[in-house]
Amino acid sequence: MFKRKAFALDISDYSIYALELKGKKEKMYIHSFSRGILPEGIVEDGEIKDKEKLVKAIKALIDKAGPKKIRTNNVICCLPESKIFTYIFSFPKELNKNQVREALTYEAKEIIPLEPEEIYSDIQIISKNKETQDVFFAAAPRKLVDNYMEVLKKCGLDPIVLDMESASLARSLVKKVKKDTGTIILDIGGRTTNISIYDKSGIRLNFSLNVAGKKITKAIAKKMNIEIEEAEKLKEKNGLDPSKKEGEIFLIIQSILQPIIAEIEKSVHYYQNTSGRNIDEIILCGGSAKMPKLCEYLSDNIENKVKLKVNIGDPLVKMDKESLPKGQGFKTQAIDYATVIGLAMRSLYKKDYGVNFIPQLSLFKRLRNKFKKAKVTSKVLPAPTRPDKQAGEKGDGKKSTVDKESRGEEETKKKRPLNYKVIGIVILLLIIISAGSVFVINKLFESSKPRISQVLLEPKELSLDFQVGIEEKDLPDYIKGEKITKSYNWSKSYVPSSVEVIEDKAKGMITIINKSSLDQPLVATTRFLSEDGVLFRLKERVVVPGQGQIEAEVYADKEGESGDIGPSLFTIPGLSSSAQKLIYGESVIAMKGGVKRLGILTEEDIESAQEKANEEAIEEIKDSFLQDISEEYGQNYVFLDDLIDINILSNEISAEAGGEVEEFTVDKKFEVNILIFLVDEIQNFIKNNISLENYNNYELIIQNYEVKNFSIKDFSAKLSVDALINPLSAVDK
Repeated sequence: MFKRKAFALDISDYSIYALELKGKKEKMYIHSFSRGILPEGIVEDGEIKDKEKLVKAIKALIDKAGPKKIRTNNVICCLPESKIFTYIFSFPKELNKNQVREALTYEAKEIIPLEPEEIYSDIQIISKNKETQDVFFAAAPRKLVDNYMEVLKKCGLDPIVLDMESASLARSLVKKVKKDTGTIILDIGGRTTNISIYDKSGIRLNFSLNVAGKKITKAIAKKMNIEIEEAEKLKEKNGLDPSKKEGEIFLIIQSILQPIIAEIEKSVHYYQNTSGRNIDEIILCGGSAKMPKLCEYLSDNIENKVKLKVNIGDPLVKMDKESLPKGQGFKTQAIDYATVIGLAMRSLYKKDYGVNFIPQLSLFKRLRNKFKKAKVTSKVLPAPTRPDKQAGEKGDGKKSTVDKESRGEEETKKKRPLNYKVIGIVILLLIIISAGSVFVINKLFESSKPRISQVLLEPKELSLDFQVGIEEKDLPDYIKGEKITKSYNWSKSYVPSSVEVIEDKAKGMITIINKSSLDQPLVATTRFLSEDGVLFRLKERVVVPGQGQIEAEVYADKEGESGDIGPSLFTIPGLSSSAQKLIYGESVIAMKGGVKRLGILTEEDIESAQEKANEEAIEEIKDSFLQDISEEYGQNYVFLDDLIDINILSNEISAEAGGEVEEFTVDKKFEVNILIFLVDEIQNFIKNNISLENYNNYELIIQNYEVKNFSIKDFSAKLSVDALINPLSAVDK
């Protein structure tokens, strides 16, 4: 089935990242990306504190994404790992997925400190053997999920997956899943450190510690009695190198890392004992993973059966390196994009896997709620019982009298007047008793009738074959479709295989932001330092207005490729540390011009470029086409990428073989055709070809399409459809 294309969004306490991938699982490339800084107070410890400011930041992030615009509203996001509860349960192999979910409603209560109505959950069956199956269970607080969903929808986005951060990191960082060993992913962030173990079955264990980069920086600042900014620089520069600063920084960081090391060792032992497999590698990620000598320190100090290999993760390991955006500095900052790349990869997989916390996608919860309602409506009222006796009531119901003999024989009888109050009470009691007797008899009669109970039918899975074409045909398994045709232009630049490198100073534009109340003059050649430590200088004098910003041109301090960096934040070293927080620079477009590569264009270069262009262009054109027709035709039609036919109408090269060029361009024009059909038509076909006895109230969920044959000649196809009949109400038993 055509899987909706989506971009990825990663939200943390201090930053946000957006990224869209194109291509296939085996060969992916970056279509669009951007990142932004979040001021303190918008997101704290993963919880959204200021929704309006976050919405504004996300919209700005999407608007500045490049090199190409993000055009889809479908988004895949992740929840903060520290807020997620996970556990692996073992169940009998015979239980199906719905039965497992039902059992988990009781089992999960033992491990989650929240009520069932306070969470959203999902499961993934990760392994099976002859007798049992292991089920990965994940739950997130309902309030947290609702807040993320609200923010994303206010941005005009359509969230299709809320994923786990650990699963996203495993997707982007684990190059090859090994059969007999597991891998630890150690994500050392700003506030928390997340530890997860990943193997061929998926995430086997994960948890969070409140020990991370910020705590290390604060410890250095406190021990050395220095400002936080200076402590951060010392951490990044010296790390765990005992030869620097007489080992003082090393000793401070070492003490903070001990709880992390202890938890890693516990996790390793637990995994080895429960799975029978070993851990042989730790992959580092997160802002503090880049501390010098951290890999060597962890490898030497974590106890394990075999010495652990510890490396900083490479989220570009599955990426087509040649297609990386030019001059974006991705190799130096790629680790910061690890989570968002892993999220984006999920949109490219034909078969989706992993948990999803979006509530409306949980079929199980709808079934469970309907079942609860059915049980309530079919409840039989118990027969009424006889009311208890009133306090102080006598068994014979008579009033007591005074013994006549005690008054003496001489007392003369006297006639007493009737007590009408007592008579009234007696009559009322007789009426109540009579009415009660009638009620009891009626109920006894009703209870002798057969009682009707209700049950909820099981969901019904089915698979049917059918045909689609653009001609009129009177066949029981035939659906008339429609042919849509559009044209697209495509262009991309390539470089010759053999070039001469000419160095120059890179340059570009930055936005200088002034959050202070005073105007700030900056002279020409004012220094701007990027996040990666690359120095740039201001080309001309400017005055940045208080509470305002301006655009200005900067150039690299040194010639060479080092100046070709991607979007970055810039500090101004010439200002005081307090002023640097208020006045700074930010670029959204890469710096270029550090190197020029001139080469002689050959026939082989042109052939190679044509081959790459055909593969890349067809994938991009297909994505754009599906996006365009889905927006034009809406949700009423079915669009399958296996029913697309693409033809090249023209093909041009901007230079000829033998010429000296820095780059050359391949321009192509395509005609794209697709066979589509109405959703209502396939639903009617399914209803007319299956038995729906007892399924009086149900919903039809189409799960998957498979194209078995597609004839371009007459634009017809043979397909199969997998669907689920989901009962929405109980039926009489």
